[in-house]
Amino acid sequence: MRGKLSLTWPKAMAPVAMGLVLSGCGAPAGNPMAIGSVTTRDAGASGATDRLLIRTTAPGGAALVARQFGATTLREIPQLGLATLRLPGGARAADAMARLSAVPGVSWAEPDRRMSIRTTVNDPGRPSQWGLDAMRVPAAWTLTRGDSRVVVAVLDTGVDLSHPDLRTRLVEGKSFVADRSGPSDDNGHGTHVAGTIVAEANNGVGIAGVAPGCRVMPVKVLDAEGGGHTADIVAGLVWAADHGARIINLSLGGSGGGQALGEAIRYAQAKGCLIVAAMGNEGAQQQEYPAAMPGVLAVGAIDREGNRSSFSNFGSWIAVTAPGSGILSTTPTYDVTMSRQDGLGRGHGSLSGTSMATPHAAGLAALLASLHPEWSAKTLHKQMTSGTRDIATPGFDIETGHGMLDAWKAVNLR
Repeated sequence: MRGKLSLTWPKAMAPVAMGLVLSGCGAPAGNPMAIGSVTTRDAGASGATDRLLIRTTAPGGAALVARQFGATTLREIPQLGLATLRLPGGARAADAMARLSAVPGVSWAEPDRRMSIRTTVNDPGRPSQWGLDAMRVPAAWTLTRGDSRVVVAVLDTGVDLSHPDLRTRLVEGKSFVADRSGPSDDNGHGTHVAGTIVAEANNGVGIAGVAPGCRVMPVKVLDAEGGGHTADIVAGLVWAADHGARIINLSLGGSGGGQALGEAIRYAQAKGCLIVAAMGNEGAQQQEYPAAMPGVLAVGAIDREGNRSSFSNFGSWIAVTAPGSGILSTTPTYDVTMSRQDGLGRGHGSLSGTSMATPHAAGLAALLASLHPEWSAKTLHKQMTSGTRDIATPGFDIETGHGMLDAWKAVNLR
């Protein structure tokens, strides 16, 4: 298993220190910056973690382990039998794991990895949302703009809860980040993702989301710097699945999956959730998780010319591609990390990355779920991969998957 997650940068992009990486934003022309996907390193190689994720089968197993190791229990996720422990000062998760094999009732243990966002920031105020036209979303709106009963959970940095383009499109959310009592966005990435999915249409403000009639559940699992622990994401997945999310958008990732994340994905899928995740922004044939996990709709990015975006990862696990370069969407109306560090404008702005492609896919899935509430997550997944058009090699290819999403084709395909 891998250890701490960190950001990786395209060759032309300057690094910014972060823990967990988001998959997608942009920078002013001539100075692009990427914050995108997450990568992992071995716990013993860089900044060994003192946090453990364990699965226990015996009643009180987490407390038993905590006492035995002098650790602190940070969180329990009873639906999965999981617990997060912080080891005492100086102790390393990698060392403790060797001793855990002898503890009764412990099924497995792994380091609580960190994940991050990937984003590149461009000047705000772009004249049009080219991605909606490329996907033929306006044509699909003649059949549906979405049903308010369809909820998309956005597991991210939170959302600007009072944004004029979003405030009527939100349901109750939750924060799993320490010292944050609610899911308000203090980074900027999550608000941008949410706007692409559900920004209100015909309100005379800003932009329109792919599914403006649906709603977003803001679940904060990443901090102000775009980083977070696997345990927070796992807890967010379980909570969203238990509170009515139909689709879960994960514009984040890392190069190590882990058993806890896999169990949380399977739990949400068993609850009927379609999981949509970003491929990552290294521009390489490199697996990122949760995008590479079974049953997850892995989304790559294309540019205005209909080519795979240079930063977009590729490989046999890719499902579809969607617009991800220079995407105009909502941004916080107040000061956040990305406005201070990257010059992201307030209210609305343009970003690039597979983080931006992923909510285009989540929005289309929400439109399909609105038309067909009886469809299972597997049926939605199949309809998404069938409702595409080739932009490269005919049929499936590792660069673009089944092709670029075509909303009009997807809502009409039988």
